[in-house]
Amino acid sequence: MESGTESLQINILHVLTLNGRNGEYGGPVRVARELCQELNSRGHKTHIFSGALVGSEPKPSCKLSESFIHVKPITQRLKVSSLWSWKLIPPLKNLIRNADIIHIHFARDLIPFLAAFLAIILRKPFITQTHGMIIFDGRISTRVTDLFLTRPLLNKSRLNLVLTDYEASAVEKIRMKSLTTKLPNGIAMPLKLPNPDNLQKRIVFCSRLDKRKGLGKFINLAQEFKDLNLKFEVYGPDGGELQFLKSEIENRGIANILEYKGSLPSDQVQVMLSGIDLLVLPSKDEPFPMVVLEALSVGTSVLVMPSCGFAYELKKFDTNFVAIGEEVEGLIQIFQFYVDSDFIFRSRDEVRDFCTNTFGISNVTDKLNDLYKQVLSYE
Repeated sequence: MESGTESLQINILHVLTLNGRNGEYGGPVRVARELCQELNSRGHKTHIFSGALVGSEPKPSCKLSESFIHVKPITQRLKVSSLWSWKLIPPLKNLIRNADIIHIHFARDLIPFLAAFLAIILRKPFITQTHGMIIFDGRISTRVTDLFLTRPLLNKSRLNLVLTDYEASAVEKIRMKSLTTKLPNGIAMPLKLPNPDNLQKRIVFCSRLDKRKGLGKFINLAQEFKDLNLKFEVYGPDGGELQFLKSEIENRGIANILEYKGSLPSDQVQVMLSGIDLLVLPSKDEPFPMVVLEALSVGTSVLVMPSCGFAYELKKFDTNFVAIGEEVEGLIQIFQFYVDSDFIFRSRDEVRDFCTNTFGISNVTDKLNDLYKQVLSYE
């Protein structure tokens, strides 16, 4: 393998826990697809393998090679982490055997554990990308998992990719010895945008309905501004908070201004975001949310919390893209600015240019391409 040549074709396998039409696994899926599409354009050969739920299989893409096996949770207490099927093993083993490098989107889940184990057995080089999902929480179950699975498997990876310095520190806490380097998420800019005319003061929360995502803060925001002519909308698959959302809407009597719109197929998210006034993602310690990049890529303003992994970059562009503090009061204070300015203060072209220059997929893939070659050069 001539690792120093730019024209070298690398056969790359990306492994995900879950892929589906309703965005159940969120950012890692979009990251894998963005990277693979850009890698393909450079002459490499990529394939994405994942688990999938019956009834929510990933929508085929003519631009990407993808496959999946139906899986279901071993226990409802760990609906994603315990996803499994014995049918995973033969096709995954075959894909790993035929790949030059395996890129595992790694969490404390059975499927990435399996992929790493098979790569070790088959003596294939693999890298891991943890997406902020390996955070030590002190629980006994986490300690046991890290001792027997997470740490040994991560330490066999040639390289681990993290999003932020905070995530790098978190990974170090489980005593990971493999090399760690930062690789931000990137996004391809849409060539054509839907016409964003006739915006109707639409403020959107778009993410998995999980407690960590700050859905309660979004509800409080809607309550605070309920007397204005605003439309608050929630999109995303249920992550345990859907019933909470419905109960809060009913108990607070705000059904006229706050509505749950269901879960969107991944290829429709940017279309929806292009037609709204503001995306609000009030989650704490959000590593690198792809939905925020998707909003920026279509020129839509965003509002995130200070603990967001790229809050610094957002604040350099516009301080009103980041709340003042992690509590809902800081969110309300910045949102008031949007209300006072009638949601018109940054042009969509300005936002798109910022996204292109800061988070464009080409720059991210340049670095990843070099990292692949470095890994393969010392087999």
